[in-house]
Amino acid sequence: MTEAPAHGVAASEPTNRRPGRLELGLLVAILLLAAVTRLPGLAERGRWDADQGTDMRVLRALVVDGEVPLLGPRTSIGTFHHGAVYYYLLAPAAFASSADPVAVTAMIALFGIAAVAAIWWLGRLMGGPLAAAIAGLLAAVSPAGIDESTFIWNPNLIPAAAALAYAGAILGWRTGQARWWVLAGIGAMVTMQCHVLGVVIVLPLVGAWVAALARRRRDAE
Repeated sequence: MTEAPAHGVAASEPTNRRPGRLELGLLVAILLLAAVTRLPGLAERGRWDADQGTDMRVLRALVVDGEVPLLGPRTSIGTFHHGAVYYYLLAPAAFASSADPVAVTAMIALFGIAAVAAIWWLGRLMGGPLAAAIAGLLAAVSPAGIDESTFIWNPNLIPAAAALAYAGAILGWRTGQARWWVLAGIGAMVTMQCHVLGVVIVLPLVGAWVAALARRRRDAE
């Protein structure tokens, strides 16, 4: 048996090389731009209406009373819930601040900045350094992305998780290494937990995984 040729080709692809100083410098500049557009003035920019109050009551019960939530926020139709991982991801900010909603909103903003980095990475994997710079810049200045980083709401964590899921799938396909499929699975899980409609991410990821297994078997034969 010989190693799959596709894996050897993937290892030499330009988008799999480590980024150079210029690329890293651009990434740092993009992330600083994302931080400047998201972090300042969260106490005034944040929303504090019904949904945010409901989520903060759950987080306060977690950090003050030790009541671990087993269900996430109630869906808009009211008959079932999203996943509880949303609360667990925000729990560190709630613990550190005694359930201060501004601190929790800052955690949401950090997830928004992380989403910019993940989108940069995904763009690099798909199209190279130029695509990464363009994708990252667009994500950093996106009005919707900025707005979603400044208030407490479960779908606001999806961009970072989904981008990591697809990046993991691409690297899993190219390298054949299981760790990247684990990353894809974790990203998909968080996406689905943050909103029930996130289940749509499963189909392309499972399709890519099955195709990778089939290719690996053909190469082995």
